[in-house]
Amino acid sequence: MLSSTILWTLLLELSLLLAIFRFDRWLFGVCATLNLLTQLGLLLALNLFYPHYWPTLLVGEVLVVLVEAAGYMLLGRRVQPIRRRNSVPQMLYPRHALLLSLGLNGFSFMVGLALPY
Repeated sequence: MLSSTILWTLLLELSLLLAIFRFDRWLFGVCATLNLLTQLGLLLALNLFYPHYWPTLLVGEVLVVLVEAAGYMLLGRRVQPIRRRNSVPQMLYPRHALLLSLGLNGFSFMVGLALPY
C-alpha cells in the first residue's frame, strides 16, 4: 500500500519534471516513467527490509539517483541536441542527467522526511 508520503513525493517530483520539460513530451515521459518505477522499487525495498529502514532508505536513494541518471542519459539520447529559445537542452548529457536526478530526489527526500509516514 502506498503511504501518503510516497504519494506526496511522487506528486512533487512529477510536478517539477513537468515544469522542467513542459516543451518536450518525450523527455517528460521518460523521466516520469523512470521516476515512478524507481520509487516503486524503493517502496518495495523499504517494505521488505523494514527492520533496517534507515540503511535501506539511504542505500535505496543512492541507487535511485544512479539508476534514474543512467536512464535519463541513455533514453534522452533519442532526442536530437537542439536548443530552443528559453528552454533546457533536449538531450540529457551525463552531468545534466545526474544533476537532475540528484536534485529531484534530494528535494523530495527532504520533503519526505518532513511528512508523516
